Amino acid sequence: MRSIEDLKSRLQFFDKNNHLTLVVDGSVHKVHGEDLCAGLIKDGFTVDRNVVLAEMGREKDFEAKNEITLVIAKPIFRDSMVKALTGSSQGTSFNREAIEEAPEEEATFHILLVEDNKVNQRVAAAMLKKMGHDVDLAENGEEAVKQVQMKKYDAVLMDCQMPVLDGWEATRQIRRLGGEFEMIPIVALTANALAGDKQQCLDAGMNDYLSKPVKKQDLHDKILEMCGKRTRV
Repeated sequence: MRSIEDLKSRLQFFDKNNHLTLVVDGSVHKVHGEDLCAGLIKDGFTVDRNVVLAEMGREKDFEAKNEITLVIAKPIFRDSMVKALTGSSQGTSFNREAIEEAPEEEATFHILLVEDNKVNQRVAAAMLKKMGHDVDLAENGEEAVKQVQMKKYDAVLMDCQMPVLDGWEATRQIRRLGGEFEMIPIVALTANALAGDKQQCLDAGMNDYLSKPVKKQDLHDKILEMCGKRTRV
C-alpha cells in the first residue's frame, strides 16, 4: 500500500457495519504521515482491534499511542497472534484496557499420550488438542520409552495397565535414563482411585495420577500444574 486510499479501495466491498481488525507492520503504521487506523475510522469504518507488528526492541515506539490496541514483537509466534485476534467483536470494543485486564494466555505443551485403548486414545487426544496442545500417541510402555528419547515432551500421560510393557515399568525405565528424563512430568491414567494405587504410581516414579474416565477440567488443571511455566528449549 502506498496510501490510505489504497487500503480503502481494497475495502470498498466491505460492509462498514461490520467490525474490522487491523494488523499492520510497524514500518507502515503511518503512510505519508497519516495513521492507517485513524484514516479508516475517519472514513466510517469500525476498527475494534489495531494490532501493530514491531521490530524487537521497538515496541515502546508504539505502546504509548492510544489508537493502538496491542503491540506484538517480531518474530511472530502463533500464541501471540491468537491472543491478538481472538475475542468477541460483536458489539464489543476490543480496546487496550480489555487486553491489559485479560488473563494471561495459557501455554501450548507437547504431550505424549500412552494408551492402548483406541477409544480412550481418541477421547483424550481430542480433549488435549481442543486445549491447544500438541499430542503424540504411544500404544504401550515400550513405545513410550523409545519416543521420549526421540523427542522432547513437556509431559507424559501414562496408562498403567497395558500389554508389552505396563505404565509403571515404563516410568521406571524412563527415570533410569537419568538427566532430563528424571524431571519430565509423568501423570498416571488409572481406572483405580484407591490410596494404595496412587502410592504404587508414586513409587514407580510418576508425579501424580488421574482417575478414568478423565474429566476435561481435571486434565486441563493437571497439565498446567505439572508443566507450569516450563520453557521449552
